[in-house]
Amino acid sequence: MAQALDLLIRRARLPRSDALQDVAIRGGRIVELPEGGVDALQTIDAAGALVTPALVEPHIHLDAVLTVGQPRYNRSGSLFEGIAIWGERVKDLTVEDVKRRVRTVLRWQLANGCCSCGATSTSATRSFGRCGRWWSCATRSLAR
Repeated sequence: MAQALDLLIRRARLPRSDALQDVAIRGGRIVELPEGGVDALQTIDAAGALVTPALVEPHIHLDAVLTVGQPRYNRSGSLFEGIAIWGERVKDLTVEDVKRRVRTVLRWQLANGCCSCGATSTSATRSFGRCGRWWSCATRSLAR
């Protein structure tokens, strides 16, 4: 018998396909499903659910997440008013506040299939000094 799979996903709906498919994974890569069957360390029944590659968040300002309406709403919707409001809000940022909001958003993203994040911060280096280093590892370790 062929080398065991790490993961076998049965009855998955794949993009641009009407038929349900089995997806075989070995060594972190999708591989051809061997004829005649194969053992798998883990098997998941997708029950017709859509299976896609991980999603990517290409650009997010993690220091600003979950701050809408703080200290006030952007009534005009303009970039200039948004920048002015952020200038008011950034004065009240604390490292713990930012970390709490970032953890929340990253967990939401992970739960919705986003496994990579192009994170940036407008205020970390200016306001938090060494906290700026935290951004680079925030998406790697959500359990902190």
